[in-house]
Order: sequence, then structure tokens, then C-alpha cells
Amino acid sequence: MKLRSLLVLALACAFVGKALAEDWEYVKSIPIPRPYAPTFAATTPSGDCVVATFNNSKTEKPVELPVILIHKPLSDTPGFYVVCTNEFSAFRGYSGIAVDSEGNFYVAADTGGADSWIRKFTPDGKRHPSFGNNGEIRPNRRVLGLDLAGDYLFATFGFGELAKYSAKTGALVGTVPAPAKDAPLIRDIAVDPTRQIIYGVALGAAWAWKGGRFDNLSGYKLTRISEDALKNPKAGEGIFYDAFGDRVLLPVSELATLFAVSPSGQISKSEIKGGEGLVRSPCDAVLLAEATDLTLRRGHRGRCEARVRVKGKAAHASTPQLGENAILKMLPVIEAVEKMNAALPVDPIFGQGNQVVTLIAGPHTPNSVPGWCEISLDRRLVPGETPASVVESIRSVVEPLGATVEIPIQAVRAHTGLNLDDQAFFPGWLLDENSPLLAAGQATYQALWKNPAEVSVWKFSTDGTYSAGAAGIPTLGFGPQEEKYVHTQEDQVNLEKVKKAAMFYALFPFIYANQK
Repeated sequence: MKLRSLLVLALACAFVGKALAEDWEYVKSIPIPRPYAPTFAATTPSGDCVVATFNNSKTEKPVELPVILIHKPLSDTPGFYVVCTNEFSAFRGYSGIAVDSEGNFYVAADTGGADSWIRKFTPDGKRHPSFGNNGEIRPNRRVLGLDLAGDYLFATFGFGELAKYSAKTGALVGTVPAPAKDAPLIRDIAVDPTRQIIYGVALGAAWAWKGGRFDNLSGYKLTRISEDALKNPKAGEGIFYDAFGDRVLLPVSELATLFAVSPSGQISKSEIKGGEGLVRSPCDAVLLAEATDLTLRRGHRGRCEARVRVKGKAAHASTPQLGENAILKMLPVIEAVEKMNAALPVDPIFGQGNQVVTLIAGPHTPNSVPGWCEISLDRRLVPGETPASVVESIRSVVEPLGATVEIPIQAVRAHTGLNLDDQAFFPGWLLDENSPLLAAGQATYQALWKNPAEVSVWKFSTDGTYSAGAAGIPTLGFGPQEEKYVHTQEDQVNLEKVKKAAMFYALFPFIYANQK
């Protein structure tokens, strides 16, 4: 087995192997409704895909070219929605696309002259009113690529000129002049937000603006970092920054090849077989360092949050008879949801699910009768439960008492600004007893301590709800802490067990990577 990458979470210890281009595997083709073949693509915060075609190559007359949203692109039945259209003359079209953390998308147009533009659209396809002039800026240059980094929108013009705009207002913030001679025709750009490097592609070769900072463009210089892959200029070239592999990717369709260029300029390549789509998981397996007391854990129950609300009638506290106290209305609701525990689903491995009231809220007005009251439930799930089944089970109990229920949206914003908001529903998971990952865990334990490891499941929930429950990545747990101390006033870990855990983490990747 080849080790592409292994991720260790929840401890200051990680094994992340960088994948070579040869490790990329074709997953599936996503057929786009004819006649428009996409050239530029970007993902939305919800995991959908926004694509745009390169040019109007079908007619000599102006046509409206669409920007298409692909909903659930890797599902068996992806949805296709035209979110906006823009008019282009013959052989002209889009030259770049990007999506920000709020789902707004930016498209660039190369009209061949000074009337090229960049437009910002809201997620529902309307021009964004606070960006430029009614959602549009015209740089008075040919726009040949764009990408986002936080609040900055970068674009490249003509032969190697770089510009930085405010992604919120469209105001020009700064520029990097094109090289004085031998300037390449950069066709697309991709930003490395960590190193603050802007990569470009021309003739199938990777270029980079290095030496500056996003807040100080004066140090940037455009330099070639790889050799040309094409003999002639090719409209519609694309470039992508792969944060997992720390390299830039150049898909060259006419050669059916994906080129990967490292920061040092080393090139590796892989043949694209079976279609045009390339998707890969960020890792082969996940090793969670949560509390297991030096045993192996292969799963746990899922978890979700639910909010139950009752409405009353607000009134001044001096005349409570004029109101209806929502807190008092909530009392039988709390009693009812607590009684549900006896009838919650049971699993032969994980046992019975449970739910508990964890929060109660109402208006912050101590001198009035509350007009509403809301409780939060923490529900522990067994396999087979879904958001719909959880809501329905609670609704059937609380609705007759005048209450409503919903699973809330949990607000999550990554350090990069990426919006990861989603339902507060976290599926459980169970690693198969015959999994190579579990076998590698046992082999590692026995190599170190000569005895087989105890294998069980957690009582609490971990990051495995995403890695295994949502992303489907094989996941295993091994950690030094005892489960009984987690999230208590006695939270602690034995340092001798930490040393043993470190030994396990050091050996495990080699055994996992080399098992037959």
C-alpha cells in the first residue's frame, strides 16, 4: 500500500505525507449540459461547484454565456443551475472565476480589449451592489485571470501585469508592473495565501510572483519556476494551488496530463484517464489522538443539536396576568423530552441513544413576562438516524404541547475566512473489524508491547464525525488520556502514557504504509 498521507488530529503530533501527481486518481466525469464545456471552476463554501465556459466559439453573433452552479457535484444526480449569464461576441468569453467565503462569486471576462471586466455576483446570481459600479469594474486592460485571498481580489492583465483589488468594494489597491522584457502571457492565476505567493500559467509553464506581501506589493517579481509544457500559447489555460500537496497544478487537456510543480520547480506529471474530473481525498486515513487510555477505538455514536421553542405573550412584570409566561409553558416540554430517553433507538455495538437538555434561553428582560423560551438538546445518535428522523421524533412529542423543533445551523469560520456553516448534525461511524487500518493499529501495538490491544468504541464524539462520518475516510483512535477525565474538572493525562503514545505515533505510519 502506498502512503499518500496520514492525518493525526487532537495532539501536537501529525504525519502528513505530500502526494505526488502520480497519486491522483480519476473519480468521475460530471457531464455539463450542452453546448457549454466548462474551462474555469471554483468551489463554494457548501461544496457545490461554479463553472464557466471559455468562449463563444459556436457563432459569429453575440451570445449569452452562462455561469453554471453544479449542486452536489459528486452525487449520482448532480443539479445544474444557471446562476447568471453575460453577453460575449464571437471567440470571447470568461477568463477566470472565484468564490468568496460568503458564497459570492467573481467572474472575469476577456473581451480582447479595454472593455474587459470583472463582475461580482451574489450567491443567487444578482450583481453585487457594493462592488464597483453596479457590481462591475473595468480595469481598462485585458483581464486574463483572477483569484481571491481573504479580502483581496487579485487579477492579471495582458503580459504579466498584476493588480490587487478590494474584494468588498472593487477599489484598486495596488499593482505590480509587467516585466520590462520577455513578459509571458499569463492566462490564469492561483494564490497561495500562506506564503503569499501568486502563481500564474503561460504556455503550460508555471510562473510566480514572489518576494512581496499582500499588504506591500512593491517586492513582488515575476519569475518562471518551470519549463514550458506547450509549444504555442493556449487560450483557456488553468492553474490551481494544491494546499495539501504544497504545489501548483496545471491540467493540460490537449496532452491529457496533469502537471504538478513544486515550489523548487520540480515537475511531476500524471496521465488523465477516463475523463476530465480530478478529485482526491486529502488523506488515506485518519488517526485520532483522543482519549483511549492506550487502547484502540474504531467508532462512536453520532451527535446532533436540536432547539425546541415555545411562544408566550410578553407583558410587564407588574401586570403578569396580561401575559403568558413562556418559561412555565416550557416546563411540561422539558419533562416530555427527558422521558423520550427510554424509547430512543438501540444499537448492538453502541448501545442506546440519549438526549439531554443543555441550555435554556429567553428574552434578557428581567422586568417582563417572557414572550418566548428555547431549550437546546444534545442528542446522541445510533447508526441509521438522520436529521429528518431526529426532528420528527422530537416533533411528535413537543408539537402537541405547543412547541416547535429544529436542528440549528452551526456558524463556523475558518482562519482563512472560509465559511463552513452547516447543520449541527454530526454522524457516527464504525470502522470495519477487518479494516487494514485497524490491522495496522494492532500490528503497531504488538510490535511495541508484544500483546494485542483492546479494541472498543468511544462513549463521546470526536472529529471522526467528519473524517469518517461525513468524508468517509477510514479513521482509528489511539490516545494516552483516560476517557473518564475528558471534559471534567479532573481533566488530566499521565505523562508516561504520553511517551508510549508518541512511540505508537512514530511507528504506526510505517506499518500502515508497508502492510500488504
